[in-house]
Amino acid sequence: MGHKDLSNFGKLFSEFKTAILSDVDIRKMLYYDSPDALSREAPSIETVSSYIFNAPLVESGIEDFGRNTYIMIDLARIDTDTEDEDPSKDIIAVFAITPVTTFTNWMLDDNKIRILEMTTRIINKIDNHKFSPSGKAYIPNIERTIISKQLFGYYIRVVITDNQVQEEF
Repeated sequence: MGHKDLSNFGKLFSEFKTAILSDVDIRKMLYYDSPDALSREAPSIETVSSYIFNAPLVESGIEDFGRNTYIMIDLARIDTDTEDEDPSKDIIAVFAITPVTTFTNWMLDDNKIRILEMTTRIINKIDNHKFSPSGKAYIPNIERTIISKQLFGYYIRVVITDNQVQEEF
């Protein structure tokens, strides 16, 4: 079996974060807890950059992060044993991008749901886009997740492959 290199997947944390932060509406929803968040002025990327964490889901969210709404990015799974003819060719990674908010911040004006709006925008920034690994990011499903009595989110599953073929010299 050939050498496996996971370094391209490590780059995805910052690449996903950069893509997500490029959306002004996501920045508004992260920064403003009020229902009128979408009609307010967008904060700078620097202002809300710390509202996106490279971490797995945790129950204590609000106390740990000091925010009511935030996004977590985690590398949930790496499959190095594909069913391809040559299992050293591709490595498949599954990332979890999870926008989270409290029940009291759930609704936005015009009966919009804050994390559903965030999820829609994240999908548009990530799904079918090219990042460091060789394959395009693919979002096969999204699941609601309850993190604690007051924190709710959507677990956005992002699948991406990296072709690991190495030429013999």
